[in-house]
Amino acid sequence: MDFDLERNSHFYKSLLERGVYYLENESVEIEGIKIWGSPAVPNFVGVFNYARGSEIRGIWDMIPLHTQILITHGPPAGILDKTSRGFEAGCTDLKEIVENIQPMYHVFGHIHEAYGTLKSGLTTYVNVSFVSRRPKPNAPFEFEIIDFHSSKIETI
Repeated sequence: MDFDLERNSHFYKSLLERGVYYLENESVEIEGIKIWGSPAVPNFVGVFNYARGSEIRGIWDMIPLHTQILITHGPPAGILDKTSRGFEAGCTDLKEIVENIQPMYHVFGHIHEAYGTLKSGLTTYVNVSFVSRRPKPNAPFEFEIIDFHSSKIETI
């Protein structure tokens, strides 16, 4: 877990090379694609924890309406968020915001055992957790942008 990153994110951002982005509740536009990212999660396990309700909602309210790719650490409620103990750990406030914005992709992790994809409405949800509860790493996801402005993207 990135406890030091949470305490010293400005230092780590200064180390990034040109063309590498660390998004902490902010946007970047790359070749016309609007991306917003956040490490925030409702109180659970790890870092960048915020209380459920108004505190975490304040983070999600920063997401611009025109976001095309949303990257968050944790999942929205009920979507690729079930732990091995059967607990749905996703954020209800995030789910409401994502359903309103309807980005083409919502990419997240955090709940390792819920790795995979799910299409709902206009949004493809992708849990890209690096490892699941077994010691074997999950396969990576690769996005090939064919023509983003006409919604033609392949997930490989």
